Amino acid sequence: MRRAAGRPARGLKPPLPSVRPAAPPSSEARPRTPTTVGALGYPPKQMARQLPLTAIAYLNLQAAGEKRIKAMRHAADACATIWALAYANYKLDLGRWPTQAEYAEYWNISERSAQREWANFRNAFPTEEDPEGLARWFTSEVAARIEDRSTALTVTAPPELVPA
Repeated sequence: MRRAAGRPARGLKPPLPSVRPAAPPSSEARPRTPTTVGALGYPPKQMARQLPLTAIAYLNLQAAGEKRIKAMRHAADACATIWALAYANYKLDLGRWPTQAEYAEYWNISERSAQREWANFRNAFPTEEDPEGLARWFTSEVAARIEDRSTALTVTAPPELVPA
């Protein structure tokens, strides 16, 4: 079977012409953007009010040397641990906060898994000893919405955790 002259073989596309990208505009022509915090892009004036708890965990984990994707995942896991402890306290109604063993039993995980979750929490929030303090704060912030798991990722951080 013959093909027409100048046409590529069936299934192949002709090569694209090489085009050099235009030179970037000079720094004088670019509009200035507000100062940002880390990779998140939160302007400093909004930080005191609107920085989510997950963003604080993310910044702490990146400062500890974790790469972006791993820091994001571990930050979400740390905030999920806070929610899980608050929810377990809400459901168990012990009159005190559950221990790590009671937390593991409630969520039907091994005690070693609970230890890993709490260790990840301590990496994300190095100023906190265990998730109980933030779980207490979390419960006071979202008491009416404790059943909604998404609150763990969207709740605004307490002012004492926001970096200056």
